[in-house]
This record gives sequence, structure tokens and C-alpha cells, in this order.
Amino acid sequence: MSKNRKKLLLPLILSTCFEVFYIVMLIAFWGRIYSPVGVIILGAILTLFFVMSIVYFISPDKFFSDDKKDKKRKVRATLFETNVEVYDDGATDEYINACIKFFNSISKETIVNKAHEHFEQIKSISEGPGIDEVADYGDGDNILPYIKLKAMHVSTEKGGDPEHVWFIMEGDTPWSDGFEFVVADNKLVKVGEYTGDFGVE
Repeated sequence: MSKNRKKLLLPLILSTCFEVFYIVMLIAFWGRIYSPVGVIILGAILTLFFVMSIVYFISPDKFFSDDKKDKKRKVRATLFETNVEVYDDGATDEYINACIKFFNSISKETIVNKAHEHFEQIKSISEGPGIDEVADYGDGDNILPYIKLKAMHVSTEKGGDPEHVWFIMEGDTPWSDGFEFVVADNKLVKVGEYTGDFGVE
């Protein structure tokens, strides 16, 4: 018996008991029923519950719908005080926890310095309102609020070992179309424009 079917076993047993009890009582007190309308309504409800219990027990996936499976897990990026959605290729909870733990362990100084380096690089070759905005207010730690994290892409292509995490933390900034932190085998190998690629030179 599948795990989901086991969860539906108790409702099926209860609904069967109620349905049998209703039928027995209906037969025993036939002709002495004070409110037939109420009895009919009660019977309809019990029968509906009984039928639904059978249907869901036979096909438990109808109850444990894809909507529940498709709900994205979210993790907390503490430095940025935000939750981000996790996109993974079948990673275990242990591996995902190791990924966010690693990201949260990166020092603020490292993140701030790397973000400034990328901003200065873009500023030297481009211009625009987003760059002007950060240039005016982005000194030191003030650059952090301009980095809007939105997703963590977790990869298990290298084995999914929690001791060797691979992931990309994706976000947006005013000075670039996309922004990312790339971690490969427990090393922060890139902070900069988003490519979604672990092949960082």
C-alpha cells in the first residue's frame, strides 16, 4: 500500500462505519422518522463523504494533487533579510540546507566587496539611471539593499553531497539585467552578471 493511500485509510474506515450505521438506523426506525427531510440531507452528506473516500483511496493522487508537489520551497538569506525560492533537480533537504547554510556563512565584507567590484566594472563601461542611483547611495554596506535576491538554483550534477555544494543564488540589481552568486564545490567562484553557468573561468 502506498504512503498516500495509507493516509486515506482512516477516512475510508470512518466513512464506511458512518454509512453502515446510517443504513442500519434507517431500516430500524423506518416509519417512525420524525423529520424525513433532515434524514435525507444527512444521508446525502454521509453518502457523498463515503463515495469520495472510496474514490480518493482508489486514486490517492486525486487528493494529493500536483499543486502540493509544485509548491516551491523557500529558504532564508539572512544578510539580505529575504526568502528566496529554491529550484532544484531532485536535491535532498539535507543538501538544500547545506547550500543555504553555506551562502549565509559568506561574510558580509566579501559580499559587499565583490558587489562593489562588479558595480565598478559595469560603471566603467556603461551608464544609465540605475548606475547613477547606486553611485549616489551605494557606498559600503549601502549597496546591499540594491541586490534583490529571488531564487536559489541548486545543482546535484556533481553527486549531491552536502559536503560539496553547488548552487547559484540569482537576483536583480539596478546596474545589470541579472545578478548571481555562483558557488562551486564549496567555493564562491563568481559574484556578478547572471549567466546561470557553473563554468566560471
